[in-house]
Amino acid sequence: VQVTPELLAECDVVFVMEKRHADALIELDAEADEKIVLLGAHMRSIGRRPEIEDPYGRPREIYERCFAQISQAVDQVKNALVYRATDT
Repeated sequence: VQVTPELLAECDVVFVMEKRHADALIELDAEADEKIVLLGAHMRSIGRRPEIEDPYGRPREIYERCFAQISQAVDQVKNALVYRATDT
């Protein structure tokens, strides 16, 4: 699926793995800036970098490491959402 300004307009939040991905989307639609979040942003709380290296075209080991990082990042986002939901 090709990302378009129309698609971005329909989104409440857009998770990206790297800052360069965010920059590309903002270049496509500057109004999307507030919707774009690094998937690993909550990884800082456990001492990890917020960017997750894009494995495209890399060896299998990089894909496996990326999968583990994405899994951890999604868990961190889920925990943050649950915390916010129960904090209100």
